Amino acid sequence: MAYPTEAPAAEGLLRVKGAGKWTWAAREALKTLAGKNKVWIQASSDQSARAFAQALLHWQEPPYEAAVAGYELKCFNTETNHLLFGDLSFSQVVGLWLEHAGSDSSSLLSPFISTEGFAFTPAEFIDLRDRLQTTIRRYERLPKVSRGLEDLNTGFFRHRSLEESQEFITSHLTSYLAKGDLLRRDFLLAINKHARAAIFAGRASLREKRLALSHLRRGLQQLEDLRGRAAKKAKKELFANWQAYCQAYPQPPSPSTQETTAWLAAQLREEDEALEQQERQLFRELKSAGLGLNALTVAPGLGDAADLQSLETRGKALLQEVDEAGLYQLPLGGIDAATTQRQLQQLEGLLEKLRNTQHHLSELPAFYDRRQFWYAQPAHLRRIMAPLLTLPAADWLTAFSSWYFERCLEQYPSGINHQPVPAAGTAENTAPAPDHHVNILSAGAPWPTQTAPGDLFISLSPETPLPAAPGCKMLQLAPLQDPDATPIALAGLRDPRLAIFQSFSPLSPPAWRPLAAASAPAGWAADRILVKGAADWHQLATCTFEPAAALHIFLPRTLVTADQELLLQHWEKLLSLAPQVNFYHNFSQDDLTKALLTDGFSGSFLAAALIRAAEAAAATPFDQHAFRAMGREIQYRCGLSVPAPHPLAEQAGRRLATLLPGFFFEYHQPWRDTFLPLVALSPAGKKTVLLPAGKLPGYADRQTETLRQRELHSSGFHCLPLEATAIWEDPDTALKKIARHLGQASGT
Repeated sequence: MAYPTEAPAAEGLLRVKGAGKWTWAAREALKTLAGKNKVWIQASSDQSARAFAQALLHWQEPPYEAAVAGYELKCFNTETNHLLFGDLSFSQVVGLWLEHAGSDSSSLLSPFISTEGFAFTPAEFIDLRDRLQTTIRRYERLPKVSRGLEDLNTGFFRHRSLEESQEFITSHLTSYLAKGDLLRRDFLLAINKHARAAIFAGRASLREKRLALSHLRRGLQQLEDLRGRAAKKAKKELFANWQAYCQAYPQPPSPSTQETTAWLAAQLREEDEALEQQERQLFRELKSAGLGLNALTVAPGLGDAADLQSLETRGKALLQEVDEAGLYQLPLGGIDAATTQRQLQQLEGLLEKLRNTQHHLSELPAFYDRRQFWYAQPAHLRRIMAPLLTLPAADWLTAFSSWYFERCLEQYPSGINHQPVPAAGTAENTAPAPDHHVNILSAGAPWPTQTAPGDLFISLSPETPLPAAPGCKMLQLAPLQDPDATPIALAGLRDPRLAIFQSFSPLSPPAWRPLAAASAPAGWAADRILVKGAADWHQLATCTFEPAAALHIFLPRTLVTADQELLLQHWEKLLSLAPQVNFYHNFSQDDLTKALLTDGFSGSFLAAALIRAAEAAAATPFDQHAFRAMGREIQYRCGLSVPAPHPLAEQAGRRLATLLPGFFFEYHQPWRDTFLPLVALSPAGKKTVLLPAGKLPGYADRQTETLRQRELHSSGFHCLPLEATAIWEDPDTALKKIARHLGQASGT
């Protein structure tokens, strides 16, 4: 089974590389042929193209240790492959959000701050974060800015000395600011947590309606295939379900006596449009409702009326205390605020006045410097900085990061994904097509003019020039060192040679042996690469690349330029010709070290890396660490990035560790052709793999993912999904549920 380890191109030319590129090309060809479309094949030689075309008619996937028949895939991707934040998926961004969501500071910024002008990209986030850090340092260095002392009670100037007034003002300001800041923080937490709960409640309501409509559409489709009594019964049940939907939700389409499928289909379309309109207006309606929040209007389940009443009482008491102390000339209380939002605004007005008084000695240059710096910032950043400036500097980055990632997550659609999961078109589910559907395009021949959009052109040689507008799909097989190609990995194959081409953890070594040779085989030049299979020695330039039981390769210490280029062109094919390879060479250990330390991906480096890999394979015991290290170095120089730890797995694992102190958690563990995002080991020794979005790393289809998780199950692992949406909506509840599941499964 082959699958991409990086997101493939959405359209146009797809260049693929890696151990699975031939399997991928064959599967894509078979899917095209199954659709009655044509496949065009071009290679550096017509013989190679014909051999691939003939293999398509008898294609078989590589052998697998565990069959997938009868295994039901319980964990699979519950989100699309849509990249939400750079090259990160929805579940990965939830992990970034969860990193900051554990403290009160994460909820101090309102979710209703306008996102106009934000791109929600990694580059923008880093830029804004750096600007905020600069702002923190800048504002901490400058003296505080005052708006004047004209609002103070004139009694301080008329009846008290400077020392008395200063002592009175300082002591009272310290007390009032401490109380006010704490109260304001509590207001922000209550209002923003209520708003967040209302957002998820609204999104949940929309999902519920969409799910009900999905069942109705499915029933309408099934009705088309029924006849007679079954059709009448199904139609009656369908319209009964429609009437129940109309009665269940406020302002639904009115039931009608026109019980025709065409009428119902039109009603379902209208309801879909209405739900889309509701989703577009959701934030506007919730923001309007939030403005009227108080202890009387708070909805059950979205907030605590007693908490809101307590906030109102504390706010009135603070205003009364300030007025009775006579700090200001005019009274501040006297007008009751009817809503929690207005109560917060009233409190913020008081805090602003108190802070303005506290910093009344600031000078004009400092004020000017602040304003100049302020307007130098982008408008969308100023919308974030404005509320941050009233918070402690220690809360800035946490509050901003949480707000930013939460707004980024809201870009992901809340509806149910109705798109079917694509299945691979392998030889098991695709019948071979007639020969005339496979066409050989000779090297150098003009581009075919009779191609259709559904046809597929496969180029087996990376140097083939391809047209910009071909009129059909294109697939080109590229060498591993091609930086622009999509890497394709193989799953289910136990060949240890895979560690050279992809992230793979071999338990046993390949049958490779390094053999020191003082000179080249008799009769051959000492600076040419030589290959021997079943026949005699040949130069690499004349090698026929025939499979053999054993392969002998002479790699000289000094390589001519032509052979270096040939080695880079054919090295992947050479390593796949025979299960046993003997590497003859005249490198010293110093020569190998120098070649490995050279820059780039050259023939000399590759020869040295293969010899060192053979040394590790031949060591007793097998030096697995050194063998994998050579594979990783080759992959790194070929532009294959090692998957990074999944942010959601890391953050969820840290929180689960506090809930399950007896468990042991491992992150990003290599396992065969992939990495296990999070492994939980119970005190009883039971192993569970927790999978963000329900799948292993990579972009495997359902059939391949079934195989990978079936192998995990056969190895004693239990698979458990980390549902990103549930964790985002309520991390504490979702993670406690996962912890209970792990505890029950282990008997603890």
